Amino acid sequence: NVKSQYVLQNWVGLKSFASVTPPVLGASRGIFEHRNVLYHVVGNYLYKILPNTTTHVLIGIVQGVMPCIIRGFGNGVVIASDGIAFYYDGTTLSQVVDIDIEDAKTLDVINNQVVYQGNNGRFAISAVGDALDIPALNYATAESNADNLQRVFCYNQKLFLFGEKTIETWWNSGVG
Repeated sequence: NVKSQYVLQNWVGLKSFASVTPPVLGASRGIFEHRNVLYHVVGNYLYKILPNTTTHVLIGIVQGVMPCIIRGFGNGVVIASDGIAFYYDGTTLSQVVDIDIEDAKTLDVINNQVVYQGNNGRFAISAVGDALDIPALNYATAESNADNLQRVFCYNQKLFLFGEKTIETWWNSGVG
């Protein structure tokens, strides 16, 4: 068993939506809908569930044991799993191996760019439209009252940097 801060529980009236055939050992680590396709990480496998079906179609392997963060990007999804980032472009599942990427503990998407949480309070922003390219100069840290970064989160065209004790908000000004 793996300790986790997330809990999924059954409730009265709950019925099964879909099952994986053949069954795969492992817990559900994340599920996300993007462009009318449901993406599901079960154990170490990424599946897609097409509209109006309950059939899991195997895409590939997503290493790790902890819950994943999955976000829509282009025609596919980006995934953060145990410090490793993956990108599925609708055809191919790839690990993000850019020399400039640090541990991708969390990620999110804003303005057609992926924001990756890095090490030592840093975060990186990918090149526009390219989840696999992280320019070396696209790193920054929270500035106003920086503490240890726990999560990057995008909402309403703003980037929220959640620290251990503080939250800092950034937005894309279009400059630099």
